[in-house]
Amino acid sequence: MDDYYAKILTDDARLRVFERAIAKAVRPDDVVLDLGCGIGTYAFYAARAGACRVHAVDLHPIAMLGRSLARDNGLQVEFTHGDALGLELPEPVTLVICEEFLATLLEGPARELLDDARARLLAEGARIIPARGRLWAAPLSSADARGKILPAQLLGPRDDGLDLGPLVEMRLNDLHQIHEEADALLLAPPVVVLDHDFAESIPTRWECDQTVELNASGSLDGLCMWMELQLDDENSYSNAPGDAAIWGQLLFLVPERWEAGAGECLRFRVQFQAHGMDGFWKWNLELGGPDAKPRLKHTGNTFASTPMSASMLENYKPDRPIRLTRRAEEEALVLSLVDGQRTADDIAAEFMRRMNVTDHDEALRRVFQHLEDRRRS
Repeated sequence: MDDYYAKILTDDARLRVFERAIAKAVRPDDVVLDLGCGIGTYAFYAARAGACRVHAVDLHPIAMLGRSLARDNGLQVEFTHGDALGLELPEPVTLVICEEFLATLLEGPARELLDDARARLLAEGARIIPARGRLWAAPLSSADARGKILPAQLLGPRDDGLDLGPLVEMRLNDLHQIHEEADALLLAPPVVVLDHDFAESIPTRWECDQTVELNASGSLDGLCMWMELQLDDENSYSNAPGDAAIWGQLLFLVPERWEAGAGECLRFRVQFQAHGMDGFWKWNLELGGPDAKPRLKHTGNTFASTPMSASMLENYKPDRPIRLTRRAEEEALVLSLVDGQRTADDIAAEFMRRMNVTDHDEALRRVFQHLEDRRRS
């Protein structure tokens, strides 16, 4: 089991709030679906709460471990190792549990998974856990976070004489995940910039324009954003700075520390455009007095955080057909064949047939290599 799953299984605060919400939501006639189930923790909670039937699905092979855990714990859960977007179920789902988010509500697999479930799998009136999600923002001071993003070795002067200015510029145009920064200080009360009901599709385009007044003086390092999941009317879970949450927070970094005083205002304009499970961000930060022109400004754009060529830009045309590379086709095939029933020889034989490979040992080697690559990812 990799470090990620070990980490999420030791986040007791998160597990307990989901356990309470699931126990409260489950009804005896519920058909429950755990989307992106991992080892099936939330599916187990639903089964233990008395759901009629519980289905759990995950593309990661860890889902096969869930079958063993369900058996060992005497719980009835139907596990599927595969892509939830192709999942077929014998009955409509009345309760969905999904936690496939990244550090914000706007990125990650949740949008596509929930859209597909609403279109194909859900009964009329089905409920979703979490029910709502909020995106919060506040100006942040954290020398520790800045030092990790822009270590002194990048800023120069360097012993080897290299000028790394373009790399620093790329880092300033990137969006950075931070986690458990001991010196993190919010310089203004946080504000909600998005309040979303998961009965509706997560936006693919989003923007906010807010101004907050600082209630503390300090060195401003950027704008911090984080997510709060409202599971029901009583239970919520947040990855705010200082909370022990697995997602961490996002930081829009300014080029240098801005010395800011209480009573000054930070205006921030942030835009997001989805691109697959990720997306492009653009932001503008302005610091100044409430009635004066801003004295400090910074604009960033994640499109500028990765070197691009004309051929690479061509791939971002929305009407361009998407094709897998040969390696990606092989990996997708191997993962689709791992179902807990086929042996390695069975998978290699099917791999030979569909990928036009003539040597069984070579097919077996490539099968194991793709599985190992997936395990490490």
